[in-house]
Amino acid sequence: MVSRPTGTVAFLFTDVVGSTRLWEQHDAEMEAALEIHDALLRSAIEEAGGYVFSTAGDAFSAAFETCDRAAHAARAIQARCARQRWPTPTPIAVRIGLHIGRAQERDGDYFGPVLNRTARLMAVAHGGQIVTSHAIRSLLDDDDVVDLGEHRLKDLGSPEHVWQLGGGSFPPLRSLDTVRHNLPIERTPLVGRDAELDRLVELVTKSRLVTILGIGGTGKTRVAAATAAQVADQFDAGVWFVDLVPVVDRPGIAAAIAGALGIQLPGHELVSALGDALDGRDTLIVLDNCEHVTDAVADVAELLLDRTSTVRLLATAREPLELVDEVQFHLEPLAVDGDSVSPAAELFIETAGRVGYAPADDDLPTIAAICAHLDGHPLSIELAAAQLRQLTLDQLAERLDQRFELLGRSRGGRQASLLAVLDDTWEMLDDPERDMLLQLAAFPSTFDLEAAEGVCADLAVGLPSRTLGGLVDRSVVTPTAAGRYRLLETIKLFARRRWNGDAALHRHEAWLLESLRRRPPADRFVSIELSAWIGRNWDDWRAIEDRLAGGRRWADLAELLLLSHIRLPFTLGPTAMALLQRIEGYIERLPVAADRERAVLNLSAAHLGLPARRPDWIERGSTAALEFFDDRSGCEHTMAAVIASWPISLRRPDEAVAMLDAAFEHAEAVGEPTIADVALGYQANHLALGRRRSEAFQKMEVLEARLETRRHDYTELVFRLLQLSLNVVGDPPTASAAARQLEDVDYPLPILLAAGVAADGDFEEAARHWTTTLDRIDVVFADDGLPDLLIVPAVAAHAVGDHDRCRTLVTAIRRSTRPTQNFLVTLMYRELRDAVGLDEPN
Repeated sequence: MVSRPTGTVAFLFTDVVGSTRLWEQHDAEMEAALEIHDALLRSAIEEAGGYVFSTAGDAFSAAFETCDRAAHAARAIQARCARQRWPTPTPIAVRIGLHIGRAQERDGDYFGPVLNRTARLMAVAHGGQIVTSHAIRSLLDDDDVVDLGEHRLKDLGSPEHVWQLGGGSFPPLRSLDTVRHNLPIERTPLVGRDAELDRLVELVTKSRLVTILGIGGTGKTRVAAATAAQVADQFDAGVWFVDLVPVVDRPGIAAAIAGALGIQLPGHELVSALGDALDGRDTLIVLDNCEHVTDAVADVAELLLDRTSTVRLLATAREPLELVDEVQFHLEPLAVDGDSVSPAAELFIETAGRVGYAPADDDLPTIAAICAHLDGHPLSIELAAAQLRQLTLDQLAERLDQRFELLGRSRGGRQASLLAVLDDTWEMLDDPERDMLLQLAAFPSTFDLEAAEGVCADLAVGLPSRTLGGLVDRSVVTPTAAGRYRLLETIKLFARRRWNGDAALHRHEAWLLESLRRRPPADRFVSIELSAWIGRNWDDWRAIEDRLAGGRRWADLAELLLLSHIRLPFTLGPTAMALLQRIEGYIERLPVAADRERAVLNLSAAHLGLPARRPDWIERGSTAALEFFDDRSGCEHTMAAVIASWPISLRRPDEAVAMLDAAFEHAEAVGEPTIADVALGYQANHLALGRRRSEAFQKMEVLEARLETRRHDYTELVFRLLQLSLNVVGDPPTASAAARQLEDVDYPLPILLAAGVAADGDFEEAARHWTTTLDRIDVVFADDGLPDLLIVPAVAAHAVGDHDRCRTLVTAIRRSTRPTQNFLVTLMYRELRDAVGLDEPN
């Protein structure tokens, strides 16, 4: 196997010319051709000692220790392609670019300017052609070359002296020197925007007006210019870049466009004259920095689109032009993740290299963390990397809370500092948008429209959905998945600098508490929808918990816990453990006289004891809560304490069933039928756990009849889960039906659903649910999760009649170092144990 070259490396890049058209017109033939292509290129590269480090679509990227080996591979590729009989109507034509230099090497991959130049060289070539940089030519022991002269390559600042390897006659290179344009010379490479460029090239090719939107500093100008360079050879009349910064009105816009194209406009109606002058010209016009004259640009753009049929416009702005045929492209910050080679980290390293900084391997996690703190915002990353002139990497990381003072250039300019860019954005907002932005900064993470409406309820923000839409249009607020939104951390900090006091935090707290207070008592205690709502807003809940505890506002903290009745599922064990540990600390800090607050904290601790694997707190907390709440407050609190004490049934089942029977009677007497239903459902569970199976089924029949007239999400969940667990052996179709009725429930149940469908032989669906559990195992299990994981294959083995395998798996469950904390798994285990004839002394 060929080893990866290091140090100074010769690079070979290829791709297939016209592959998109071939795929669209001859997809079956192209599929066969691509298999041949891939085998042909890989063999030619590896025979010459090359190392293939990337393939994407029909493109290959390879590295060689010497230029001669790279050139030999390139010649072999073209010779074999020429001899090959291709299944496509026209032969596959490959273009190749060669360059040499020192690249950044991380995680088995290469990065840096040398690769950008290799890619740009390849892009100007034609099918069947090999082009090389002057660096390659000067090192080649080969006189069969053709001097193609200096060419300006797309998105590269300095021109490149290009040579053709081998003979053959080809059209002029597809460089910027062969098309009409006035695109700015780029002095630094564009990093991490390949996917965006590909999409924008597609949009510009199909649409006549495309607007690149983004907050200042995201690189809209660079991306627009690079996009124009990519498509320049498609426009006979050229591509033209128009900077609108000095322009203030419609005539000024028309004059700027005319000046860029070298057009003289007659008369005083410049906009109309421009439309006449451009009619029939196949051209792309880039309108850069439209935000201060958005309405005027929209007027000019509309006239040009109406008056001409071949003019295309690519605009950059911080808000849409709002024309009917406008295609909007939101340019997001660079991707950031824990991987040190993310686009954001690559930009940081490339920029830092210009001030003499070269990262060591152990610097990479710090670089990734810096980029994450800066939200992947390109300008912020570049300004931060430049600080390595006078700061160490660790010093820079420690000072990011001072980013507005730290990140700037002394020479001034439009984007001289991060703060200047955000100040410009602030000036673009109207008063309702400013007020909403200041309030949204109180959210610690994501939020939805309803939350935004809630926190802004007493602010003059107009129609909240419309105002929020305006902030999204200006890229101040970023949409995320599932209808939620977020503020970049930098924007959030900028807004918080403009807070006057803590009013925004108080509104945030009031919104969450009032949302909980509006719930009926029964829903607070037993609602899946409420649990899901708290899950979606968990970061808000946590932030308010911290504020209340930090301020020693124990009564308010108790209300938060009591309104929430945090009932975390088994799948959130670590989260439950962390909250339980915090509650333990709160109990120790409570004043002596805070009896009610202590009871509420104990009640919450009891509920958390099960997912947190803390049986001591289950009994201790529920007992303490019962002592306070019994006959003293609302039914739901007494019921909560009773339900929290359910593990007592494993040791004293008769006592637990009697307690639940009293809770049922109490709920019926005070007119809380939903809570009575829950008591009935849990009574059935306790009876089953106490091996009183027939009585459990009787309670379930009563509950099923009650559910016919009064549906409730949590009560139905309790009923269906028990129905599933008690029937995996005796009535598999019923178990499977119960599982399928729970598939859309917003509650994490994959291991139980897997067992339910496996009982009836649907192993494909069982595997899907089981894999979901495996994917989340670090979150699901704080300790040994073996009993839960093995219950599914044990059920499957029983379903196919393999009792020996089922017995082996049940024995493994029994011998697990930590027993399951999920009583439903316990019930299924007992059903299987009895079915395969295993005795259970304990």
